[in-house]
Amino acid sequence: MREDTPILTDDKALSYVRDELQAHLPLHARGYKCTTETLIDVLVAMTSQGMTLEQACDALPESPHPSAVRGYLNEQITVEQLAEVENGVNATLHGQLPQRLWRKPLDVAVDVHESRTTVAHRKRRGCGFGDSGKQGHGNRIGLRAPT
Repeated sequence: MREDTPILTDDKALSYVRDELQAHLPLHARGYKCTTETLIDVLVAMTSQGMTLEQACDALPESPHPSAVRGYLNEQITVEQLAEVENGVNATLHGQLPQRLWRKPLDVAVDVHESRTTVAHRKRRGCGFGDSGKQGHGNRIGLRAPT
């Protein structure tokens, strides 16, 4: 392992993502139970775990009711703004990746755990990972610098 390779923990990753998203998302909440940090935590849970808003609120301790979170989100981000906000956040997070990642293609191992609900949802939508459900077969992923 290289000397400059950081040791990454769940708490460090969450803290980093939370800080970056708070700096770049136009979200603010000052409720007694729903704060800006709570909104970010719910969004991170939804996107990283493939959860619905309701599932994320149920999974996070002391989370506000999903309708409260939905209300804050709907007040502050319109449907028309979603693509722009998503692109901006993705560009910000992408820009934080070390430049050494772009030097050559990498073999990446991903542990994908899906619940029955997620699998059923993917089947209904015709989505999948393209490995025909075979165990132990991964895909080679080449990371390339954006053009």
